[in-house]
Amino acid sequence: MWLPDDLVLCVLMTLRIASLLQFRQACKHIYSISLTKQLWVHVYFRDIVAQHLPFAGYWKNIDDLTASQLERLVLHVLRLNHRLRMHSPPIARSLYQRRSVTWVRLVQSQWLLVASSDDVTSIIALWSVSSLFTSKSGAPLAEASLSAPVVTGVVEVIGSSVTLAVELCGRTPQILVLNIAKHRHLTVFSRLQTLNNISHLRFLRGDYIGVSLVDNINVPCLVDWKHANVVRLRHLPDLQGGAVAMHMSERWVVVVRRGILEGYVHDGQHYKCWRVVKITHSVGTASFVQPDDSSAHSPAPLKLCITCTTGLFVYEILCRPDTGVLSLNILWHHNKPGMEPNPMMTQGMLGCTGGSVSWLWGSTRNLGFTVRFATARLPIGSREVHSTIFEWQDVNMPALYSSGVYDYDDARGVLILGNAYGELSLYDFSRSDPRLFRHYSSKSLVAVPHNGLDVLPAHRIPSYPAPPFPHWEDPEYVKNDLLQSWREHGLIHAPPGWSTDFVNAKDGNVPLIYAFLGRGSSVPCGFRMLENAAHFYGRPIPLLHTCNSPYHYDLAIVDVGGLLFMRDVDDPLFYAVNEGITLEQLVASVDQGWIPAQEITLDVSQQIREIWSYAMMDHERKVTRRNRCLELYRRGGRVNGRFLKSQLA
Repeated sequence: MWLPDDLVLCVLMTLRIASLLQFRQACKHIYSISLTKQLWVHVYFRDIVAQHLPFAGYWKNIDDLTASQLERLVLHVLRLNHRLRMHSPPIARSLYQRRSVTWVRLVQSQWLLVASSDDVTSIIALWSVSSLFTSKSGAPLAEASLSAPVVTGVVEVIGSSVTLAVELCGRTPQILVLNIAKHRHLTVFSRLQTLNNISHLRFLRGDYIGVSLVDNINVPCLVDWKHANVVRLRHLPDLQGGAVAMHMSERWVVVVRRGILEGYVHDGQHYKCWRVVKITHSVGTASFVQPDDSSAHSPAPLKLCITCTTGLFVYEILCRPDTGVLSLNILWHHNKPGMEPNPMMTQGMLGCTGGSVSWLWGSTRNLGFTVRFATARLPIGSREVHSTIFEWQDVNMPALYSSGVYDYDDARGVLILGNAYGELSLYDFSRSDPRLFRHYSSKSLVAVPHNGLDVLPAHRIPSYPAPPFPHWEDPEYVKNDLLQSWREHGLIHAPPGWSTDFVNAKDGNVPLIYAFLGRGSSVPCGFRMLENAAHFYGRPIPLLHTCNSPYHYDLAIVDVGGLLFMRDVDDPLFYAVNEGITLEQLVASVDQGWIPAQEITLDVSQQIREIWSYAMMDHERKVTRRNRCLELYRRGGRVNGRFLKSQLA
């Protein structure tokens, strides 16, 4: 005796997903009932919404999906969650480059943007994600040459069009605003605007980009990129830095600085700061995410992820300018397990759904430890939920200890990893058919046809790569960079007892510029501090050093982002000059034996490229018999001769 179809459907709704998939195979009649959309809507709310599993806002609303599409999408999300919990290996696809991979971005799980750079130029390329997993050719859809290395970028999708802004770190910093367009039946990168002397890119929203450095003055700014108009949110720089991260809504902007969160509201004419919230730990890196409004279950209107030396912190932000409310509510935090005090967590990133956080981490002491990728689901609201952390490492994955870059789509389950040795790898943890996702997206990304485009050239610019990018570990490189900055922007005249000559001056038998960088280490603490200062404040410019002072013979003064810093070359610490003191006042104070400055700590895990990078490289050569620099050289990459020689020894 057959049960009524609606009763069979009710029975199917009570089954767990594994039992449901098994029971539907009993007969054709039950299988046909299991194809009912009502069943999969029920499973969607029971197993995905109620369990807060990532469901992308760029996918179609469930009302617009067919029963078959909804079934496949639900099974994809559940399968991905199961595979992560079981630590199942992903499908891997490698796309090795001849340059250092310096920026990657997944665009709604359909497109992949990759910038590969050397220390002179870069190539930006566009791939189809589904084609990379289904085709063996691996040819990009579009490719363009840029005149300087790419250090970062941001992407905005409006409708079906894609706009991106990339930051170039040439001698003159630039931000290029590009879009992806059709030109003579080809997909191309089209230049919309070039902004000079602007860097520290933070966001792109409509006609505005958020930056932290304009004309080497470090204050948070909004730039109308179409008209090149700059709006400063602050008038003068201070020791909190410009902006580690920024987020813009229609009427307000929130800014994360070294130790505070600021909210700015537009009153019709200007942006005014309405609230400042103290952050209880020093900020290294930070990122915002606001899930797409079309998401069926947005877990929070705005979330913030902060990486610092003690771990990761994720906050929910309540932002209501009309009532003067700006608050940080801790949602989740994670410290590296074990006894090691330095967790080396870096580049925390919130998923596009706001329901997960991912990061890279590794050991700074145990050289047998490989840098790992990790991701965890986030709790919802104040409900205490134990987050299961999925960690993954593989001997064939890119060496993330050397300038590792990555992006992770938590709803699609796709991870992209790149490093300084041109190693680029794509991983699919769900193992779903990539061709199916073209039918799930509410907006199929297309190249917009335009006339009169400023098309970027696709031919490669000859240059000489020198990994690892940006080659900070070479003191000679840093010395030359500092000297070039001094020649371009330094002072011409020096007061008595001081000198502007950083070329010929010596501290004993050591050139002053080397003494300033530090002594006795392969990666001196001096320019490690300079790198961290550049992360927060801008490009260091040497100004003055003492040459005949009874108090401080080897004191150097540096301008970083409009702020004055000092360093005694015999002291490993950096000192920040008290705010409001001019260079003339500082010189007069030093001549009188008083230094109006305070010790400053600039700890930041900006990227995994610490002292141990070369030690890890040497460990690989001895233990795994792998030489990644040599591999890049054999792929056709042009490698710095001295660097390669040291690796072949």
